[in-house]
Amino acid sequence: MVTIMLGLLVVFAILLLVFNTGILLVKLLAGLVAVVSLAVFAPVIAVLAIGGGIFLVIIRVFLAALRFVF
Repeated sequence: MVTIMLGLLVVFAILLLVFNTGILLVKLLAGLVAVVSLAVFAPVIAVLAIGGGIFLVIIRVFLAALRFVF
């Protein structure tokens, strides 16, 4: 009985580790995608938004997204 409980505990610990690593990888990937998309779209958005406050709003949204990701 004790052996079965220990076995289940080990399996649970391994699953938890894999799950946490998976979440970390997803967060890193999402962060990378966000940075790359910003690098690609920032000049375009800046050109489109010259004279308007749209760019500031987009930056605020991006920063909020970063806070959510990390």
